[in-house]
Amino acid sequence: MIGGYAPTFTGEVAELPVANAEPLGAELDAFTDVIRDGGTPIISAVDGLWAVAIASGLLQAGKDGRPVDLTTLATRLAAG
Repeated sequence: MIGGYAPTFTGEVAELPVANAEPLGAELDAFTDVIRDGGTPIISAVDGLWAVAIASGLLQAGKDGRPVDLTTLATRLAAG
């Protein structure tokens, strides 16, 4: 058990450094930096769209008790 949870993997563990910051503040700082200085956002609009689609799909699947099909979104995104 690891912290009350059973491990779901075996092998080496990589620890990634994570800044000790308020998440929404860090997100807003990154957003304003891109607007102010230009450049590429850390998270793209497509990434954001997928995050919202998956979260909405999970809520809908829980409500309906069945899987939600996201292939229409995948097809639309692939078409550009």
